[in-house]
Formats: sequence, structure tokens, C-alpha cells
Amino acid sequence: MIGRRILALRRAGFAGMAIVAAWAGLAGAVRADMSVDGTRFVYPAREKAISVYVGNIGAEPILVQSWLDRGEARDANDLARLKVPFVLTPPLLRLEPNERKAVQLRYTGESLPKDRESLFWVNFLEVPVVSDEQNSLRLQLNLSMKVLFRPEGLQGKASDAPGKLRWTWRDAGNGSMRVLAENPTPYSVTFRTLKVRGSQGDGLAGLTVPPLSSASFVGRWPAPRDQGGLSLDYESVDDFGAAKRGSAQAEFARVD
Repeated sequence: MIGRRILALRRAGFAGMAIVAAWAGLAGAVRADMSVDGTRFVYPAREKAISVYVGNIGAEPILVQSWLDRGEARDANDLARLKVPFVLTPPLLRLEPNERKAVQLRYTGESLPKDRESLFWVNFLEVPVVSDEQNSLRLQLNLSMKVLFRPEGLQGKASDAPGKLRWTWRDAGNGSMRVLAENPTPYSVTFRTLKVRGSQGDGLAGLTVPPLSSASFVGRWPAPRDQGGLSLDYESVDDFGAAKRGSAQAEFARVD
């Protein structure tokens, strides 16, 4: 199921993870049993709460700890200093084999910008039970996923935002190019991939441009000799985590 992301890069614009592995004898099998339905979550301001479903696809019970942050927490031990206007209940739950439960995410009403989306991260830490199995490698799995708080009355549509970005480029030296994306919309835009059309390789991955702001990215692309326009191809990520292909033109950024 595409929504059940188990392994991905942490803080990469979609579901992420950090792995801590501990050996139990010789490694014969690798296991991580937590699953989460979805890769990102949109919280409409009018909703009292949204549900995130967590499951155990393994054969043994697991504990799942959850918390929110703004991207600054390294682990759940940082919770005491985190200030986010949300409550997750329950913060700790036990899942039996093949069991699936809902975690409720509730906005507590503190002030957030009304003219743009606000970005948070929801984290799920799998705490495996001690296994008697030999020759197995047990993983402690930490999934980090975006939560976008969306105020009411924002102009335009989130699905149109990737196509409204303004792009420029300049030579970054050493065979690289710096691409700047300006986002005039109130929506956060995430790109799964970004590359210069016709360039070699897979391009850049996991890029986010904040709402009403800008972001720059450096890729190993040789700069055109004529300082002309560039054709960019990308895959943006929609509200449901699906990739949408698109293209854009980047103009040369002249510095006076």
C-alpha cells in the first residue's frame, strides 16, 4: 500500500526516518514492524482534530511513542523544550501483532499565521520488545512526517502552487548551478525531484519551498554558456503524498 511508508529519508519533504540498529547475535534477518497510513497530513483550521493511523505489521507487540516538533527535535527526550500548538493522544500506545490504532492530533488554538500554511513534523518512534530470536537484526524505527496547518480562506489552490513558483539560476562554480525558487503563494511546496532537462543523473530530491518565501538549491549541473533560460522538470508532492510531474523555466539572475 503506497500510503504505508516504512523507510524514507528524514526531513526530506515527505516521510522520513532515522534508524538505530542493535545486533542480537549474527544478523540473519532485519525487522521493523511499525507502519503509518499516509506520508503527510493537512490539518484544516476548521477541524477540531484529525486522525493518524498507526499499525503493527509484525508478529510481536510493539510500543509506539509519538510527538510533534517544528523540525528541531532530535528525539523524544527534547519534548520538554518543544512548544507546538498541538496535542497528540495517546502519546504512547501498545500495538499487538496486526493491530491498527488511531492517534488523534488536536489543534490547541494558539496563534498561527492566518495568511499562509505553517509546517510541523509528527514523529513516531517504534520501541521493539526484546526478542528471543537469534540471528536477527532489530530496528528502532523513527518516522517523521509533515503536518501542514492550513488556515481558512487562503487564496488559490494548493494543487496550483507548484506551477506558480518563479525560478532563476546562476553559476555556483565548480560545475554547479544554484537555482532559486520564489513562492508567492500561501502554500508550502515540496518537490520529490528537481532537475535540469537533459542533464544526467536523477537531480535533486526532497526539496521544500516555504509559503510566501524562497529557497535556493545547488545541483551538479553545468551552467549554459549563453546565460539563457533553463528548462526544469520536477515532481511535486500533493496533499495526499502523490507525485505530480511538471516543468518550469528558470531565467538567468543578473546581479547589478
